[in-house]
Amino acid sequence: MRFSVLLLTCLAATRPALAEPPQTIADIAPVHGLVAAVMGDLHTPDLLIPLGADPHHHALKPSDARALSEAELIFSAGAALNPWLEKGFESLAPNAQVFDLNATPDGITLPARGDDEEHDDHGDHNDHDNHDDHDDHGKHDEHDEHDHGDIDPHGWLDPQNAIVWLDVIAQELSRADPANAAQYLENATQTKTKLNEVIQQISNDLAPLNTKSYLASHDSYQYFESRFGLTLTAAIALSDAAAPGPAKLAHIRKTAEETNSTCLALDIHINPDLVATVTQDRDLQPVVIDPMGAKLTLGPDFYPALIQATAQAFVACLGGPS
Repeated sequence: MRFSVLLLTCLAATRPALAEPPQTIADIAPVHGLVAAVMGDLHTPDLLIPLGADPHHHALKPSDARALSEAELIFSAGAALNPWLEKGFESLAPNAQVFDLNATPDGITLPARGDDEEHDDHGDHNDHDNHDDHDDHGKHDEHDEHDHGDIDPHGWLDPQNAIVWLDVIAQELSRADPANAAQYLENATQTKTKLNEVIQQISNDLAPLNTKSYLASHDSYQYFESRFGLTLTAAIALSDAAAPGPAKLAHIRKTAEETNSTCLALDIHINPDLVATVTQDRDLQPVVIDPMGAKLTLGPDFYPALIQATAQAFVACLGGPS
């Protein structure tokens, strides 16, 4: 008995201590959900832009600066969404490795849709280089904070992209923390299996509604449309969040009438006066769709819940009276 206790004591003394997972930050909640799924019970990543905050207008707090200064890994939706953050990462997180998930070579990127582009033509899935449009992350003006360049920055709304991003997240966490690599890879595999099931279910649910079109308050859903065969006829605000002028609003109303669109997807940050202008005298079925998941619970299950909630909202809207 004494020998057994002595042996176990010696083994415990010689066994290397478990490595601490790296200090990890995600910029927005959808990315945080994917990182949290890969890290599992090993560690909880920090979230830079809180739930419910508008990423176009969020200002970093001193606590954010401290977290960035201690970060080892940063996973981001990319400079296309938050160009002002890129310089912030350089100055506030000089020791961190920053990964722009929307620039992942195996992922899908779509061009930002402009004023004159026909929304029912999704085009090809083209890869584009991200653009750095800012020199000062702390003093971005209204034009700068809405200037996303040529890329539609909402890449997380294609769950196939999320599957690719999970591999990147697991790979980079494994490099930084090889002692827990097997767990990261296993967590990523399990999450990818779940997402493949979600993709199949959403495809089945939306297939009967593919002949219908919708209007949007903000052109945020191109990736979701492209994945599941939906059609946007017009958006009150484009993918760069710029507010429309009177001519644009008149065009949207005319388009709604000509296409008989009855579904209006509303972003939680849209100006209600703009929505009232478009919906006046129109029989539109409104539904709030939040691409950031402000009302969801952060954690490993966040991302599948976000995609499922998006699909359910479109089913409710497009499945309404026509």
